[in-house]
Amino acid sequence: MFGAAVLSILSGLGLVATKGRKEEE
Repeated sequence: MFGAAVLSILSGLGLVATKGRKEEE
């Protein structure tokens, strides 16, 4: 359970980072 929560958080942060990079470009 804990591992799954961490993975979901990391994937969420990754999506946010990807959106930020696309907006900057």
